Amino acid sequence: MASFASSFGRVLKRDLVGIAKAAAFFYVIHEHVVEIAYTKGPSMLPTFNNKGDVVLVEHLSRRFYKLKPGDVVISACPYEPHKLVCKRLLALEGEVAPNNTKVPKGHVWVQGDNYGNSTDSRHYGPIPYALLKGKSSTKSGRRGTPDPSRTPQKEEAGSVAPPLSSEKAEEEEHCVTQSSRV
Repeated sequence: MASFASSFGRVLKRDLVGIAKAAAFFYVIHEHVVEIAYTKGPSMLPTFNNKGDVVLVEHLSRRFYKLKPGDVVISACPYEPHKLVCKRLLALEGEVAPNNTKVPKGHVWVQGDNYGNSTDSRHYGPIPYALLKGKSSTKSGRRGTPDPSRTPQKEEAGSVAPPLSSEKAEEEEHCVTQSSRV
């Protein structure tokens, strides 16, 4: 009986170590390489559906400073950091934003594709690069699939969006839900 117990203990220990290694591996991949997320809300219409899309968010572009204007990014919301939002990156540090202001060092300018229904840098200004979580690289539409190559209409230079109440801003935000937690 003692032999069985010691054999069982070794097998159990080996299996638990294997499970712990696998969990650590998936955690590192999720946090630093790629994750799956679910987006919903009107601010990124027509690129993403109002009812929601599943997107692949890769973190390497952000980590190695390979993001460029035109990329769709996921970031922490500047006024509610526990929330994630999906926006298009329009200007990097040192570049001129659509409102004709220079983006400060360490910041980026982001806007939703649906300019009339998006709370973005026009409301809260440039956001710190550190708030960016990753680049949305692919999507899988749940309902209907708008053409992702379609770019939003350019808004007039110098236009500034009116401030929104926090209730209205929450309704209009294109929120992101992480769906690949280990």
